[in-house]
Amino acid sequence: FFAMFGLSYLVSFHSSTYRSLKTKEKVFWCLAFPRALFGVFCTFISCWHIFVDPILFEDVVNTSTFSSHFAVDVVVGFFIFECTAFFSSNIVFREFNMILAAHHLLSLLGFGAIVYSEKIHFFSTISLLNEMTTPFSCLCWMLIKAK
Repeated sequence: FFAMFGLSYLVSFHSSTYRSLKTKEKVFWCLAFPRALFGVFCTFISCWHIFVDPILFEDVVNTSTFSSHFAVDVVVGFFIFECTAFFSSNIVFREFNMILAAHHLLSLLGFGAIVYSEKIHFFSTISLLNEMTTPFSCLCWMLIKAK
């Protein structure tokens, strides 16, 4: 995710729209790309476990698959990235959103516990479907800024 953030910066740097943004908006612009890809990944993996590979339905507490392990590991990596970006930007821009901080920390702790315990992969992978709107909200924000 850090590499996607850097790639987003390198690609966006050549855009006049990007260069006209304020510093805080530039950071959010670069964060939109990894967030959107994360949303696409979450939608795909949730649909995969619902429609293609329903093995997790057999025992919703103890069953796991290679793809559910992979998904949960990716989610933990994403929330490590998000927490780093969130707290870094809070320090740089001198602001703090308690609700967003709670969301990121609880998500990281929750999915970290799932990685550690290797349980409830059913609920974790299916709940990722909630990220289905993320690519659209990121795209919408970028289009609004592009005018």
